[in-house]
Formats: sequence, structure tokens, C-alpha cells
Amino acid sequence: MRLFIVTGAGGGLGAEIAARLTARGEQVIGTARRAVPAAHPVVPADLSRPDELAALARALGEAVRAAATSVVLVSNAGTVGPVRQVGGLADGPGDWSAAADHVAVNYTAPVVLTDAVVAALPDGATLEVVNITSGAAERPIPGWSLYCSSKKAAKTFLDVLAAEHPRVTVRHVDPGVMDTGMQAEIRAATAEAFPDVATFRDYHGTGRLRGAGEVARTIVEGLLDR
Repeated sequence: MRLFIVTGAGGGLGAEIAARLTARGEQVIGTARRAVPAAHPVVPADLSRPDELAALARALGEAVRAAATSVVLVSNAGTVGPVRQVGGLADGPGDWSAAADHVAVNYTAPVVLTDAVVAALPDGATLEVVNITSGAAERPIPGWSLYCSSKKAAKTFLDVLAAEHPRVTVRHVDPGVMDTGMQAEIRAATAEAFPDVATFRDYHGTGRLRGAGEVARTIVEGLLDR
């Protein structure tokens, strides 16, 4: 059986990918911060909480061991905030919890969940990791120190994974600028925190943001129609 695991399936691109895969008859498990109605199983877990992340890793490992001969892990869950410049990442005196949560979601969670899936792969089974990345992983963007560095770190981790394991393939997919909640958070930033905010507001105002459904269709077609 081929099993698709889609993280961040509670909304946006992840929800669209999971729904389209399910509609095509594929076996799908989604993950989301909280339980959401869907035509496929959704395992709720807050990826910034170590206990919930560990429980999710165990659940996904069990699902892979139980039935899968081929696994596709769509590593989609992510966050962009806090959108602030270095020297202002703390939420208050001695409080870097938002920064720590960001690293947990964008880097620690992909590491833990990928490791759990690889460890659970049955003999002879294969794994493809589809990493939803960003151009921010390739260049420094003021205001996005956490986002740029965490996306780059996740990408590098997965490249090492592919070099270590012959039965694992990795694909990095940059969806470009999409009309999602993450974009709304970016537009809400101040110019002092994020100097390029006017550009992103213009993307929205001039209708240049791609819909999540459009991007998901392209990704799913690339996964299934080949």
C-alpha cells in the first residue's frame, strides 16, 4: 500500500493537497494543530509541544509499519512568525518562546517526524519526502531571520537524509507566493520589522498571489501523474 502523510493539513496548502490526494483514491493521513473535519484521518498535534510531537511521531511510525510498502511524506507544516529583526526576537525580558516555537515547528518537527518514518519503514519499502520549501531558504531577508534559517536547515537535513539512505528520495518544492494565512501575517508586519512588507502588500492588492488549490493541483499531479 502507498501511504501519503501530509503535515500541516489543517488548512491552506496542506489541506488542499490532502483533499486532492484523497479524491484520487490515495491513502492519506493528515496532521494538524487541532482536529479538523476531513475525508481522511487527521492526527491532531501542536508541533511546538515536545510531548505532542513525540506522540505524533509514534502514531505515524505505527501507521507506516502496519501497511506501507511506499510512503510519501509531504512536509508542509510551517510558520513564518515572529517577523522581527534580530535584537527584537524576544516577546519580553528573557522570553524567547515565540522564537523557540518557530524553530520547533519549522525544523525540529520535520527532523523528528522524518526520523520516525524512516525508522519504521518495512524492509523493501521506499520513502519519498516532498519538502515544501521557500526561496527564503536560499537568501537572507531582513525580518525573516528565523524563517530563512529554519527553512534552510530543514532542506539541508533532508539532503543529508537522501545521501544516507538509497531507498529515500527527496524533492524540494517552492510553491511561490500564495494567498494563505502566512501571507496575511507577513502583510501585518511593520516596515521597521520587515522592510519588504510593501512588496507583499502589493502582491495581495494586485491579485498576484496564487491560490492554494492551484498550487496543490500542480503538486498532486506531479506526485501521481508520472
